[in-house]
Amino acid sequence: MISITGLGNLNKIFTIRPNITVEQQSDQIWGVVQYPSTGSKGYSYGIFGKRKIKMTFTLSDFAIRKQLFEFWKDKQGSYKKFWCPTWLHEFELADTCLQSAVLKVKNTNFRIRYQGHERLFILTKNEDFIVRKILNVGYDSDYNIETFTVDTAIPITLQPKDIALFGRVLLVRFDGNELKEEITDINTNVTQITVIVTELIHEYEEVET
Repeated sequence: MISITGLGNLNKIFTIRPNITVEQQSDQIWGVVQYPSTGSKGYSYGIFGKRKIKMTFTLSDFAIRKQLFEFWKDKQGSYKKFWCPTWLHEFELADTCLQSAVLKVKNTNFRIRYQGHERLFILTKNEDFIVRKILNVGYDSDYNIETFTVDTAIPITLQPKDIALFGRVLLVRFDGNELKEEITDINTNVTQITVIVTELIHEYEEVET
């Protein structure tokens, strides 16, 4: 199931998942998350820092390879903006969400960083993919949890154990105008492609409706 809302007037989103590593840079600090074989971990970054995401793909499926190159071509390299999940596990669901527009999340002090333009994604272990705009971030001091109110109710019941990844969706452009492909196994036609995207922290207002 795919359910995507709250992207404003720009509905292009990059949904091809990297299968080797995801790296991110913010305020000159790099963090590395191995994915998916070694699991994921949280990452601490600057309050309002611009984020840069580096994604590495090892591909033997030519259909996915074609999809990746076609998306790159459609964006004309770094010319056009689009949405991109961080593919990082940045939040932890604290309680079951019963098809609600409110998510209870373990406290990360996200409410301090929240500026009103943020979007989130949830990837479940069943491959359900959900994107929503965060309308409000509250805090329950009794339980030390934050509450994310989103633009549209989550269409399925979510339990903490169901979540594979829970993170941000950023407004980005590709970083540079080249897409490099390296053949890693000539016998099996396995190739490795690395792409970098840069967050457009000053352009969120342009996509709001």
